[in-house]
Amino acid sequence: MRQWKRKMRVYIISIASIASLAVFILFIPSFGYGQFQNPGRSPLEDTRDRDNFHESDVTVDFKETAKENYLLGLDALKDESFREAIQYFNYVRNRFPFSQYSALSDLKIADSYFEDESFAEAASAYADFIRLRPSHEEVAYATFRIALSQYRRLPGDWWIFPPPYEKDLSTANDTISAIQNYIHQFEYSKKKKDTQYITEAKTILKDCNNRLSQHEWYVAAFYLREGHIQAGLGRLDTLIKNYENSDLFPSAVLLFSENTFRMKDQKIQKITHAKELLQKITAGDYNEAVKQKAQSLLHQFGS
Repeated sequence: MRQWKRKMRVYIISIASIASLAVFILFIPSFGYGQFQNPGRSPLEDTRDRDNFHESDVTVDFKETAKENYLLGLDALKDESFREAIQYFNYVRNRFPFSQYSALSDLKIADSYFEDESFAEAASAYADFIRLRPSHEEVAYATFRIALSQYRRLPGDWWIFPPPYEKDLSTANDTISAIQNYIHQFEYSKKKKDTQYITEAKTILKDCNNRLSQHEWYVAAFYLREGHIQAGLGRLDTLIKNYENSDLFPSAVLLFSENTFRMKDQKIQKITHAKELLQKITAGDYNEAVKQKAQSLLHQFGS
């Protein structure tokens, strides 16, 4: 099944690439390069400007009070008119900096980016809110949303593309750091408002650990398949040390131990390490098949 998916993925991507090249050849010359890039600016800068919602892109009618403009911003956000919402919220924070709606507007700017799936900008805006309003009652919410924004940036699992564990997962580490920061600060808070996202945060943390452990497993399996046993053992050891709470931990211990046992010239400390890991499996809360396999390997080691 996996091989079929890979073949279909390669086939579809190949067709899409050919179609894209044909469009480029046929239509791009008639428009001119200048239509797609500002002179003297990098493509990265152009993309950043587009993602940051230029205020000049949208014209709105501002009202007299902070409350009126804030409520109009909420209406625009509800209607998914995100650029318009950000216009109103920016107006409130700049024109009425000492109003109670100024801090709320800072937060709603971040929410607008988040709802529009501009997650990098959202994370930055939430961080700005915390930096500017460290004692605000919504700091816990903003702290969690930083982590959630990072989490939403992780690669998806759409079948025509390579699975997530084959992609760059550096954002998963950023997510873990942000989630741990939220849990550390607010898990034992006496305010229910601060702790309402703890369960979701722990679920996200487990998922990120699983994703990273899957990546380590994928690389380790490749090395072992190619006969690079020491390199494979190294990646399995990384998985075991860093992702003990992941779903792949017991499988990694078994595979690490099997390959350690097969290597006749293995150092005694590595064999001892494998035995300790197997004993942890036999004593742990794992299914009986896994525990029996661990016990069998211990017998092979002479324990």
